[in-house]
Amino acid sequence: MESGDRGANEAGPPAAPTGPGRASKRDQIVAAARELFLAHGYGATSMDAVARDAPVSKRTLYNHFESKQALFLAVLRISWANLSEAPPVRPEDDVRDTLRGYVARLEEHWRHPDVLPFLRLLIAEGTRFPELSDIYYQAGKAPAVAELTGYFEGKADALGLTAEARAVQFLGMVKEALFWPRVLGFPPAKDRDAVVDAAIARLVD
Repeated sequence: MESGDRGANEAGPPAAPTGPGRASKRDQIVAAARELFLAHGYGATSMDAVARDAPVSKRTLYNHFESKQALFLAVLRISWANLSEAPPVRPEDDVRDTLRGYVARLEEHWRHPDVLPFLRLLIAEGTRFPELSDIYYQAGKAPAVAELTGYFEGKADALGLTAEARAVQFLGMVKEALFWPRVLGFPPAKDRDAVVDAAIARLVD
């Protein structure tokens, strides 16, 4: 049996857990999974190991998470929460102030202790487990792009780009100088403000 799938006769269909212990059991499972994923990677982490370390029964584990993929998504969403749960950008606000503030939110997100380790895990194991890219995108990247796309909708654009293209371009320009060096273990660009202002000017001037 694959480590991320349940056998047909093992625990029956997943049921929605109830009762006062629901939140704490789920938190125990996610915390154990986080430690195992970071220590051993995605492929080497089994649902058996998560149940053992939580510690919960396998039935309880599968009541909360029907697969290892679903559990990995839950773990990733914790590291993305400070970005995805922040107040959304508002179309009526000044463009430059809004985008500078958004980059500040991104930088706070990048400083979360799990963000870089899990991205490196994805890069290392993504070829063997293509579903990891979908999970990572679903956990935070897609909502981040969607938020900026919504912000750019209806705003004047001298470049002839769609709102989504502007969102992707802005994120790409900022991340090339300020994020990817961190992933590779180098300091980000020293002229941080100049990088951000140049990215903004490219889209709004």
